[in-house]
Amino acid sequence: MTKSYDIFALHQRLDLIDGCAKLLNAEWKRSYDMRVSKLKRSNKDFPYHIALTETVDENEKLVGHLRLTKVLGEPDSLYMSSVIITECSRGMGLGRKLLNLTEELMNTRGFECFYLRTDSPEFYTKCGYDFCDPIQEVLSTAMENKMMLLQSAMRGDRSDSIDSDPADILNNSETKDLEVEPPLADKKLSAEECNNDKDCNPSEQPPIEIPIPPPPPPPPPCGACKPMICYTDPDSDNECDCNFWLRKHL
Repeated sequence: MTKSYDIFALHQRLDLIDGCAKLLNAEWKRSYDMRVSKLKRSNKDFPYHIALTETVDENEKLVGHLRLTKVLGEPDSLYMSSVIITECSRGMGLGRKLLNLTEELMNTRGFECFYLRTDSPEFYTKCGYDFCDPIQEVLSTAMENKMMLLQSAMRGDRSDSIDSDPADILNNSETKDLEVEPPLADKKLSAEECNNDKDCNPSEQPPIEIPIPPPPPPPPPCGACKPMICYTDPDSDNECDCNFWLRKHL
């Protein structure tokens, strides 16, 4: 009897989508149709879904899955989520094999650092992962570019290559249907509005000061048992109230 294990990009093995959806739903309950829709988004530019298969005497079956997304501000890093092995195949070292094969594959594409978060870190520390501070997952390349511009603008360190106003960053095809009210300081009153306002001087309106919002709070310290507020996928499978962040650098 010959047995082998292989990993496949889900967008190259569409026949495994149904099995992955059922495997994930067995552990984390979601709508089946939503599962399938998300799995079909797998692509080479991320999110990137990986399926682990076992082949025994030419009979292939699905035994594992994980998802990869990019990390904001770290072009050589990836974030792992939805890591799972079928219940009947656990305890056989397949979780470690899935991680190792994925790391080797992505390392050939230039990625050297891998992040994940879990409420059971013991297994991952045995696989070479160390505790670390939280990172920001990026769900798409378009979102990554938008968030990088916003962060740079908020820090006030925009370079010559970043000359957009923060409000202009959202003015693209994804948000063109949204109507944004102009700032109150730039909004002029109409003649009718001025007539109804006894203190209004149509020729000279005093500017309205808009308070600057405070900066976001710093992330919790490494290993803190507090939920992290960040822009993660609302349907991610690894959400829980006590997450430990871990990292492995090849």
